[in-house]
Amino acid sequence: MRRYQLNLKLAALKVLGNDVTFTLRDTLMMQALLFCSALSLFVSSATAADNLANLSSADIEQRLPNEHPAAYYAYARQLWSTGMKDQAVFWFYAGQLRYRFHLLANPKLDKSGDPASFTALQSQMGDPINLYAGADPQKWMQQIDRVLAWDATTPNGFTSKIDHKKELEIVRAGLVAMRDYIDKHRDTLRAQRAQQGIGATGIADGVYVEERQEKMPADWPKLMQETIPEILAGSYEASTSALLGPIFFFKDQHKVLSAKSFELSAAGPGVLLVIAKKDGQELLRRTITVRQENGAVVFDENKTAEQAGLAEGGVKDTNYLRLNTAGELIIQRDSLTQGKYRNKGPVRLSYTFWNRAKRIPTK
Repeated sequence: MRRYQLNLKLAALKVLGNDVTFTLRDTLMMQALLFCSALSLFVSSATAADNLANLSSADIEQRLPNEHPAAYYAYARQLWSTGMKDQAVFWFYAGQLRYRFHLLANPKLDKSGDPASFTALQSQMGDPINLYAGADPQKWMQQIDRVLAWDATTPNGFTSKIDHKKELEIVRAGLVAMRDYIDKHRDTLRAQRAQQGIGATGIADGVYVEERQEKMPADWPKLMQETIPEILAGSYEASTSALLGPIFFFKDQHKVLSAKSFELSAAGPGVLLVIAKKDGQELLRRTITVRQENGAVVFDENKTAEQAGLAEGGVKDTNYLRLNTAGELIIQRDSLTQGKYRNKGPVRLSYTFWNRAKRIPTK
């Protein structure tokens, strides 16, 4: 998946020298669990003595400089949930700056404690906030400058600026590098955002909404005008980018992890036969009910709340199978998640993904 946020994170992290691995956004269930873990760490700390919901914004902002950096994230999340998005952006980055400073000043911290909490909070909150902020690069940079100015003039009662001058300089330089990256790559970021089809992000009528209708990459060969099951027939290479196993065998994908090819054929009117193979040997087969729609062979895959990691609701994936002019299999996957994650409010997540698999020439 192409994501401009990843470039921004890497730009800042290169300056900080952190060793971080970023995974695909699809792992929302794990992110939710990590976030709950992070909040439990926060709740068990001294910062939890006061319930943020019962304090005024002025009281919270007066206390934050002396609190654990996790409190900044909790405040940003509260602001975001009430629609105060610009304020949430500011306090998210203020929290990020001070949390990175705390971690760099204390390199011997237990990795399962504050470092894990920071990773979880960044994973859970970073995407929606960066998506929102990225809609206006100029305002985004101004927010970062405001955070840098606020940090420079505001005491830090949690991590000593005097005792850790070098670490503070490094962390501040990381945020400056991110701001400069945004400034230098404005046109690229806008183009990537358009490619990703980023739409609404945030709270709407009490529901967290996120829309990303990604477009097919412009450098891929053009799609054929009409694809039917008969011309789909053939074998296609398995690869981590094609994701043929999870797409065709979601419930049994663990059984086809070693597959090297997937063979498609028409098994009757409105029926597609898919066979996963390894070195010519069949691993698993499945027949799928399909229909013709928008010049593609289409099938739906419904996931229960349990399968999707939800407390309630479910996920509906609509898969559009097409061939391009190079004979490759192109899969457009429209995914709609509606329901609730555990310990969270209702969500509506609408994504479009594109995958490509090479056809294996017949001998």
